[in-house]
Amino acid sequence: MLNGPGRISGYDEAIKAVISPWCGRVRWKVRTMTKRSKFLLSVLSILVILGTLLLPMSVLAKGEGRSREASVTIAVPWDAHRPYQAKVGRVRVVILPGTLPEPEGGSEYLFTLSVQEKGNAFIADLTLEPPVETFRRPVLAKFGSADVVYYCPDADCAAGEGEPIPTRGGWAMLDHFSRYSGWY
Repeated sequence: MLNGPGRISGYDEAIKAVISPWCGRVRWKVRTMTKRSKFLLSVLSILVILGTLLLPMSVLAKGEGRSREASVTIAVPWDAHRPYQAKVGRVRVVILPGTLPEPEGGSEYLFTLSVQEKGNAFIADLTLEPPVETFRRPVLAKFGSADVVYYCPDADCAAGEGEPIPTRGGWAMLDHFSRYSGWY
């Protein structure tokens, strides 16, 4: 029976009286969960935005902007019976037997290979102590996968400056040590 517009007497009132306290708690929990989910969603959104802003900086720090420099020194006897090699980064130098002349007042040479890398560009300084103008045989040098290496008679040349020397698979034959540069 209707007790006013759209109301059923007795039965609905009893159900509302029993369920009403429970419904209030459910509404409070739903509101609380909604507030928490909105908060978590906003925190997640902020983290995503910060991540997209910081990602290019981390890529830049790892890639082109960072430069590395390393060197190695080895003693090479002038009458070596086996090849001597030094490697720094992607640059490798192989001194074959019979390459070096007999030094004055000594029995060995100190060979130093120093490499500076910035991105794909490199500068390799090859020095020999005591210095030798030209070798009796060529020295083999591998400059990564560079197609061309640039010879620089000065110590002031940047990567890619100087006289071009073609390579085969990155290998070049050198008749003296100096500064060489290029791109891998």
